[in-house]
Amino acid sequence: MLVDPFGRIVDSIRIQVTTKCNLRCFYCHKEGCLRDTPDALTPNDVDRLITVAKQLGIHRVKFTGGEPLLRPDIDQLVTSASKPGVEVSMTTNGVFLSKWARVLQESGLARVNISLPSLDPSKYQSVTGFPIDPVLDGIRMAIDQGLSVKINVVVLRGINDDELEKFVDFARQLQVRVQFIELEPVVIPRAVFQKYYYPAERIHRWLRERAHSVSRRKLHARLVYDLGGVMVEVVGPINRPEFCMNCRRIRVTADGYLRPCLRTTAGQVPVLPALRSNEWREKVALAIKTVVKNRRPFISNT
Repeated sequence: MLVDPFGRIVDSIRIQVTTKCNLRCFYCHKEGCLRDTPDALTPNDVDRLITVAKQLGIHRVKFTGGEPLLRPDIDQLVTSASKPGVEVSMTTNGVFLSKWARVLQESGLARVNISLPSLDPSKYQSVTGFPIDPVLDGIRMAIDQGLSVKINVVVLRGINDDELEKFVDFARQLQVRVQFIELEPVVIPRAVFQKYYYPAERIHRWLRERAHSVSRRKLHARLVYDLGGVMVEVVGPINRPEFCMNCRRIRVTADGYLRPCLRTTAGQVPVLPALRSNEWREKVALAIKTVVKNRRPFISNT
C-alpha cells in the first residue's frame, strides 16, 4: 500500500496520453499542463508503469487528455493497462466514441466519463466549436457496449447553470450517472474563472432539496445524491480541505512526468528514463514512491 506523508492512501493513477484536443472548450484545465507536448507514452511504457503500480497497490487507472481518442493507438494503451485487479477508465469529449466504444470495451475499458457542457445544441457548439450529435451518438454507443457511463458537467455561470434539471433527467432516462464539477482556476485566465465560476455549494443546496438519500465516496470525500433513478455526484474542490485530504491519485503527464497534484508541478518526477531502462521495475517503483512521498496538501480557494 502506498501512503503519503500525510496519511493519504494512493491507489489511483491518472494518465494523460495527449495534450491535443479537437474541441476548444475555454474552461479546460488541460490536466495542469500549460503547453502542448509530444505524446511520449507508448503502450509498452504504460504496460511497465501499470505492472509496477499494481504491485505497489494502485488498482485504478484513468486515461485523460487533451482528448485520448485522438491517439490512434488508444486501444493498445488500454490493453496495456488492463491487468487482473485493475479497473481502467477514461475521460473523453465523446466526439469519436461511437467509433471506439466497442474496441475499447474489448480492450478492457470498464468505465467512461463523457464531458458535456450543455444539452442545448447551440450552446454546446458555442462552447466547443463542434456539433453535439456525434457526442450523443457516442454516449448511446458506449451504453450499448456495456460500458459504465458517467456524464461530466463543468457548471458554468450564465452558460449551463440553468440546465441542472435537464442533465439529471437526461441521465435518468439513459440510466447513467451525472457528475457536476466546480470550475477550477487551473490554466484558464483569472478573469475567465471569475466570470464563469459557479460555487459547488449552490449545486449541493439544489441537490439536497431533491435527494432521496445522500452517501459519500472515498475519492475526495465526494457526496453522491440519489435523486430517484439517477445518482448525481459533485466534484467541488474550492474551499474544501476535505477534498484534498481524501485525494487518492497521482498523475502522469503526456510528456512523461509523474506529478503528485493537478495544481502544481512541485515534486514532479520524470518517469520515462525509468520506464525505458534495463532495471525498469526497480526504477519505476522508486519513481512512484518518490512522487507519493512528495505529495503535499493543496487547498483550493478563490
